[in-house]
Amino acid sequence: MCHIECQEEALHHILIGLFGFIFIALADIAACKKIPLVKPLAWVIGIFLLVYAAASIISNADRLQWGVWLAIPGVALLFLSLLGLIYTLFINLPFREVYVEGTSQKLVKTGLYAVVRHPGLYPFFGVMLGLVMVFPSSETIIAAGVWTLADLLLIIFEDKVIFPRIFPGYEIYKEETPMLIPHLDSLKK
Repeated sequence: MCHIECQEEALHHILIGLFGFIFIALADIAACKKIPLVKPLAWVIGIFLLVYAAASIISNADRLQWGVWLAIPGVALLFLSLLGLIYTLFINLPFREVYVEGTSQKLVKTGLYAVVRHPGLYPFFGVMLGLVMVFPSSETIIAAGVWTLADLLLIIFEDKVIFPRIFPGYEIYKEETPMLIPHLDSLKK
């Protein structure tokens, strides 16, 4: 009985995480429409929903018995990926203009953004994989897969619809810098 209830609760939390991605997309749309207060609010709500959903799943899931041999490298992966995500989203990008004011129209083509246009996918995937390794459960595995796919779909939406409208010169940036998989020229940058 609890197993079915736990699965329903996990599905509920996976959906909450998906709503987080919807709010992040709404933040992008608000930036495109130049609605400054909506962007940071929608972005914070989206991140909160995703973090809340992940915390709920890892705290309530039925653990798989994988042993400690995956947990130790999982903690390292989780820590390093969180650092990478923080660097990619909050240090490599101008934090105040992007997240507080929501008005930045400057295209960042330096740091990791010189290597690929969407470098945040890699540390996000690392966080998801780290969560699976540290808190192994079928619910965590499903959530990590669904949310990584949602992040990829968000990236495609941003790359095709939002960013060309927000950033002058984005089409040229697309020609110069690969979307997700670096090539030799982008690695030299």
